[in-house]
Amino acid sequence: MHTDAQLRRLARSAELKLIKYRERSRWYSQYGPYALADGYGNLVAYGLDAEDVVRELRPTG
Repeated sequence: MHTDAQLRRLARSAELKLIKYRERSRWYSQYGPYALADGYGNLVAYGLDAEDVVRELRPTG
């Protein structure tokens, strides 16, 4: 299991920002629990759980 800090570090290494939505947030059901945004704040991936974030950001090969 990865911590939020590890996920943020992984996202930063890919020049992305990790966004974590709280369960009480109105956006949680639509975008959560995690999303990735580019440097301009545009969502590039959403509806991710922690394992999805790792899978998307880990280098392949």
